[in-house]
Amino acid sequence: MANTQERSESFWSHYNRLPHPVVRLVRDVPVHEVVEFARGVGAITHLVAQRRNDVIFIPERGAGPISWAMQQWNEFDGSETHFSYLPIGTHTTVTDYKQGGYSHTTKKYIIELEVRRQLELRGAINRPLLIDEVQTGGTLFSAAKNLQEVLKRLQASDVLDVVAIQDNREHSLYREKVPGFIRMVTHEDARFQAATVPLPLFFLDKQSMLNHILEPNDIEDESRKLSLLRIVHNAEAVQLIKDLVLCVKQPELLKRAIDQVMIVGNISLDDVPSVDNQRYVSRLKDLVEEAVTDPGLTRDEGLVWLNDLYSVSNEVIER
Repeated sequence: MANTQERSESFWSHYNRLPHPVVRLVRDVPVHEVVEFARGVGAITHLVAQRRNDVIFIPERGAGPISWAMQQWNEFDGSETHFSYLPIGTHTTVTDYKQGGYSHTTKKYIIELEVRRQLELRGAINRPLLIDEVQTGGTLFSAAKNLQEVLKRLQASDVLDVVAIQDNREHSLYREKVPGFIRMVTHEDARFQAATVPLPLFFLDKQSMLNHILEPNDIEDESRKLSLLRIVHNAEAVQLIKDLVLCVKQPELLKRAIDQVMIVGNISLDDVPSVDNQRYVSRLKDLVEEAVTDPGLTRDEGLVWLNDLYSVSNEVIER
């Protein structure tokens, strides 16, 4: 038990040194990127609902925030989407916090473990979809190829739907794409029905905005080790992404929350329609309080950023 505690503390001591997600957001991310991302994911969510994809595969870690935003849009619509997470991204060993990547063969094995799990849970996979972020397209194409091959071999599906979300920030947009990815998105590869959506992926490579994949490095048997991979959910980041979608969709609720925090005295929410919206204002009030009190930010930094988010989101709606 003592060794287990030491390993846990070793990981969390590193994790707890990361800046809070709201600090990275306010310091590093322009509000227009947040607005474009949130609205773009909303459009993708509606498209997925129309296509009736029954399982959406999400490679961890880079695509995780996309699924969190989709979950919030689904909450608005009262719909449900079944996500399946593939822990094939950068992983961390438990005892010494070393980070690394997996080989092509290992990633394919991890994908097969998850597909088999989904088949056991659901009985069938009728129209699978892979959603992932794109920089050069190599990682996405590899994941799509492995997933399609596993699905076909297990007689689940011959064709895989793919939504490739291209990071359209300047440093990523013009990076040369790998040939396999180009063939996939130009419909030259019949194994895939693929579409590309450009969006600013402001969370990429920001450790405090992503989940973590933990690998037990004290187990020698490779198959058993991979079956015990654990996704450590970054609850702060998940809530932040969902709150940002809420701010962008209903900026008037963000304004209410700012007033609740910054104006002295209790402000009634009686004129806020619906119990859901009253609950959302209370939720956004927590976001505002964090932004103006986090020791990693000055009060004015957080307040100015949130007011800018309100203004830009409101302008988009008024157009």
